[in-house]
Amino acid sequence: MPRRHLDLSGNQLASLQPLATLPALHTLLLPGNCVTSLVDCPKGSFTSLEVLDLSFNGLQPECLPQLGQWPQLRQLDVSGAAFAHC
Repeated sequence: MPRRHLDLSGNQLASLQPLATLPALHTLLLPGNCVTSLVDCPKGSFTSLEVLDLSFNGLQPECLPQLGQWPQLRQLDVSGAAFAHC
């Protein structure tokens, strides 16, 4: 059975790329990690992703365009990100 919900909060993850092989994932919770960029996510990954929590990571303004590559995304939390520097 495919994993649909994954909570990896506070695990010091720096990249989403290793998780991109989970196509049935609907919810990905990654608050309090070390993700700064999304450019390493292959196109076509996370096609079922509906909820993404990247709060309190080191996301940079350059990540904004990559957030649009997941058409099913309905809920996004990027609170505590560095987007204020846009």
